[in-house]
Amino acid sequence: MIERWVQLKALISKLSAAVDVVAAVITCIVIASLCVLIFLAVMWRWILNNPIAWQYEATLVGFAWLIFIGMSMTFRTQEHMALTFVTNALNKNMRVYWLDAIDVFCIAFLAVGIVCSISVVQSSWPNYYMTIPVSRGIFYLPFPIGAAFSIVHLVDHILNRNAENVSGGDDGKTSIQEVS
Repeated sequence: MIERWVQLKALISKLSAAVDVVAAVITCIVIASLCVLIFLAVMWRWILNNPIAWQYEATLVGFAWLIFIGMSMTFRTQEHMALTFVTNALNKNMRVYWLDAIDVFCIAFLAVGIVCSISVVQSSWPNYYMTIPVSRGIFYLPFPIGAAFSIVHLVDHILNRNAENVSGGDDGKTSIQEVS
């Protein structure tokens, strides 16, 4: 039984790492594309006095992909915004339970978001943008993908978190007490 648990933890960790690589590739491609697109749009608008008509909609789609796929990368590295005053006030053992509970809450929220966003993607798929021949569903698609990636990372954190590897304030001290 313990061996299966260890195998499951290793499998989820490998899946989390693979998902992170996919997310990194997607975000690098999107960032590079946005940089080129925005640079060209500025050049066309100010130097050639002929704005690119489809640039605005393409930029919106690119930023949607960047934000929601990038969201999963912040969950992987635990660099997302968080209020830590409660977490830091807990001792290390309680901090593990608290962080696990927060991760379970995030998983539930993201799972509901995936279910709801799939219907949004499906309903918007037949509609196309005015200036680019792309379905409007492509704008909504990165949320369920990024949320699924994020769930994988959160499950990995829950399975691998223990009192030795949690970070935060010293046992029982809040960040306010540490400063003074």
